[in-house]
Amino acid sequence: MQDQRYARILTRTLGLIVTLALLANTTVVFADEPTTVFLIRHTEKDLSTKVDPELTEAGRMRAQQLADMLQHAPLVAVYSTDTKRTVQTAMPLANNAALEIQKYAVGDLQKLDWQQLYPGQAVAVIGHSNTIPRLANALIKDQQFEDLDESDYDSVFILTIGEQRTATRIMIPLANRPSQ
Repeated sequence: MQDQRYARILTRTLGLIVTLALLANTTVVFADEPTTVFLIRHTEKDLSTKVDPELTEAGRMRAQQLADMLQHAPLVAVYSTDTKRTVQTAMPLANNAALEIQKYAVGDLQKLDWQQLYPGQAVAVIGHSNTIPRLANALIKDQQFEDLDESDYDSVFILTIGEQRTATRIMIPLANRPSQ
């Protein structure tokens, strides 16, 4: 009961944070309005499978928690690498926003003009422990982040790409961890 209450409070609080972060992007869209990019590492994967593992139960729960948290974000695109774990992490986000998942190859997204493509809108990108921080660094044009530890599934990067480029790393713990 306490875990469920904590999960509801956490989801509402994180939803409020996201809503406030995107408030400027929810009205009239101008070409010079900043773009918000959510960079998310895939959620918990099955470590017993070496080749293209799927998500664990905890990973599926976290993917849904992220989708719930971002349900009010004005997502217009969801990108994922072509692995089971990233696609399965992206699926709840894409379903909530009624979007198709756009597959990408590592390195392709650094070349996009995000603000021109998605002015005043929000995009989610699902990747890996090494690709997400590197993409964040490339998009903000600063070496602010290092690769994530293999056990780090809590980090989410929120980038604002506009006249200025900023990045914030937030930690989102899994609200209801499944029993082992």
